[in-house]
This record gives sequence, C-alpha cells and structure tokens, in this order.
Amino acid sequence: AKTKKKSARKQREKKNDEAEWRTFIVALEQFKKDGTGSRIEDQLLKEFPLFHGKAPGGHPYPQAFTEGATDNEYCYIERVDDLVLLRRKLPSSRIISIDTCDFAMLNGGTGIAHLNMNIGDKRVEILKSVKEAEARKMLMDFEEISEMRAAPEFFAMYKSLGGSADEVEYRRRLESFFLHTLMSVLGYDAEICGLPPTATQDGKGYRFYASRSEAQRAFMEAEQVEYDEFRRIFDSVDMVHMEHTFHILVKRMG
Repeated sequence: AKTKKKSARKQREKKNDEAEWRTFIVALEQFKKDGTGSRIEDQLLKEFPLFHGKAPGGHPYPQAFTEGATDNEYCYIERVDDLVLLRRKLPSSRIISIDTCDFAMLNGGTGIAHLNMNIGDKRVEILKSVKEAEARKMLMDFEEISEMRAAPEFFAMYKSLGGSADEVEYRRRLESFFLHTLMSVLGYDAEICGLPPTATQDGKGYRFYASRSEAQRAFMEAEQVEYDEFRRIFDSVDMVHMEHTFHILVKRMG
C-alpha cells in the first residue's frame, strides 16, 4: 500500500512539473513575441538576452535578444544605482530616462516622468505619474532641442577650456544653458513668440527673461554653478560657432 501511495505521489508531482513546464514555455513564447506574459524584475533582467537574433519590430524589451532592436530608436531598461529606468538614447547620444519605481511601472503600476526629460530637475511641478504606455510614448516623442546637435564639438571645446564636468553632466548643463539663455540672446519675449505676456516659457521649455543678465543668473542658480563655469559653457558654444563661421567665410573667399 505504501509503495502504491508513493508511486501515485510521484505521478502527481511529475504531472505538476510537466504542467509548470508547459506554462513556462507558453509564457516564454509570449514574452518573445510581444514582451508580455511575465513579470519584469531584476531576476529576469539578469537573464537577458534570452533569445537569439533580433527583436521583433516594436518589441518593448530588445535587450532580451542577442542582436538587439530591429528599429533604429527604441526604449530599454537599465538599473542605475538604486533606480530602474526606462531609457532612450537620442541621436546626439544623450540618454533620457523615466523612473519605473523599481519595476512597478512595467508591471501595471506607475512610474515618475520629468516633463522636461531632465531627471536631475527636482522641481515638483515638472514631475508626472505615468503608466508604461504613456512613458514609452513620451520617450519616443521627445525631440531634442536642435542646439544640442553639436554637443560633441561643444564638449571638446569645453574640455580644452579647462572644464572639469564629465560629458553627461556637461550635456545636462548645456541643455539647461540653452533653455535659460537662448531667448534673451535672440531678443525674443513671450509676445514676439505669440504667447501671453505673462508666459515664462514657450512650448519647448525655452525661458523668457527681462535681460541677458537675469537669464544668466537663473541658469547659474538652477545648475548651482559659479560664474567661471557659466563662462566656460558660454565660450564652448561661442568659440565653436566662431570656428564654423570662419570656415564658411574661408570657403566663400576660396
């Protein structure tokens, strides 16, 4: 009788194991197809890549494939210190991120997005609670300000001027520099841009100030830098523009 009971128990355990394996295979195939079917957590992330070849177009987790994304631009997950971030690399090589709140956003919950895509900006008014679909759309719809396209040249000039910030920090400050100072340099105010006179910035986040000096002070306060650093950033842009202008003139004269 004991032998029969033991044999029956083994058969049940075998059936349970087979059922669990079938469930696992179905979930794995579903995840391979469209990224659903499994909770996203550290344990799964550590197992990437799971599949050979390229990810299907639009797959939410291209890191799960040995050859990565099919698309040129895509979102991906990365743990940075204590944060689990959904990220996208822009054409300029800048990386923008949304906090998944330790995977919660990727499993039906919400994450925290910075509306200006500056994760270092701590102002409460630019934070937004977002679901995964909205977060991915925000990242993919984000357009970098055109002034950042020459960021590699600006950074090289900045370092030649004795700048101590690394490239990531420099790019963050550079974008803030443009957003704070460009309108005052061009002489634009809210009314010229077709906005109410009380508007403090335009739709892309460029700020309006009464003067260049006010814009400069606002930038320095926002980034917590001294005048010498402001000047290095200013000169890194100005000197590259001067070089470009010089080369254009030389070509025309030639």
